[in-house]
Amino acid sequence: MKAYWLVALFFALIFVRCATGPKSKELELQAEAQRQAEEQAKKAALEEEIKMTLSTGLEYYKNGQYEDAIRNFKRVIFELDPNRETAYKYLADAYFRINAPDSAEWIYSEALKKFPARSYLHRGLGFVYLKEGKDSLAKIELMRAVELDTTDHVSYEALASMQLSEGKIDSAILWSEKAVCYDSLNIPLWTTLGKCYETRKNNLALVRVYKELRRLKPDSIEVLVSLGKAYLELDSVGAAESVLKEYMAAKPDDYQGPYFLGLAYLLGKDYQASITYLKKAQKMNPTFAKIDCELGMAYRELKDYKKAMDYADSALKKRKNYGYAYLLRGSVYEAWGFDKVKPDGTLTYEAKLEFEKAVEEYKKALQDPEWASQAQEKINYLKDYLPTAEEKKVKKFLEEGKQKE
Repeated sequence: MKAYWLVALFFALIFVRCATGPKSKELELQAEAQRQAEEQAKKAALEEEIKMTLSTGLEYYKNGQYEDAIRNFKRVIFELDPNRETAYKYLADAYFRINAPDSAEWIYSEALKKFPARSYLHRGLGFVYLKEGKDSLAKIELMRAVELDTTDHVSYEALASMQLSEGKIDSAILWSEKAVCYDSLNIPLWTTLGKCYETRKNNLALVRVYKELRRLKPDSIEVLVSLGKAYLELDSVGAAESVLKEYMAAKPDDYQGPYFLGLAYLLGKDYQASITYLKKAQKMNPTFAKIDCELGMAYRELKDYKKAMDYADSALKKRKNYGYAYLLRGSVYEAWGFDKVKPDGTLTYEAKLEFEKAVEEYKKALQDPEWASQAQEKINYLKDYLPTAEEKKVKKFLEEGKQKE
């Protein structure tokens, strides 16, 4: 009997347990787990859709189909994920590439509200402002870009170009030098640097620039002429000679090779060699008046003043009122004057008259802006060597007395 009641009690307990079911806490946990699983599934599905839409947009972008790319990037931002940075980046640039700067500016501005520390967004907005002619705003954004990323050579280059267009050569050099530190293979950038240094007549820097261009363009020999000229300006005759001979071997029919080599020898005081190469250049380019003047300078150094004057006159026939030709004529008269100075250094009246003729020629050179500054220096140098009005009166009086006798 006792065993019967124990079995009955056991089954009653099982019945009660089954009737009441799981506790409410357990149900809540199950529901939360199901909710989280559904949430994760939704997120995963959304992320997959975002990735697919982005991928499609990027494919269109790479193929230059910017309108289709824009449609996909806009869907990401305005329908799927308003905080997807990549979509902003390519949407703004796609608008820029289809020449829609207003839309590009708006997207960049919106992106910067969300991601203000992104250098490339400031750079992109800077280029949009440049396209719109808002240079001051462009400069602000580009400066911000390089502050955030000191390796941003694209922004450095853009800043250099802006400074160069404003005639701010030194600033352009500064930004260009920063750019080539991170983009040393950029040929246009080195070319711009070369133009800046040419303006500043910084020949030491020019040698470096042209060496780099020669390294980057080994098949282009034109840079050898520029490198040779830079060496000449540094009085590095041997280096100039080596470079220019290399150029002549590659381009035997170009007058520039023998012309600049002739100048190298003129600088090195090898006047006969200078004349040989300058005459060769003259045959190749007979209308180039400057070669005549260089030849005249070489003959002047050899004290063949007649040939020097002949070449000056030849240059003036080829180029009317050519300042260099008048400088050459003046330098011949000046040389004649110094030849008439007595061995003890006494300045004779005859020497002064030659210097006076020289000054008259130099005055003619003042008409040519290219040579005016050199002519003025010569005039200033000789002003104390000219005959005075009193000396001229005495000379005239003496000459008249001789005529009466």
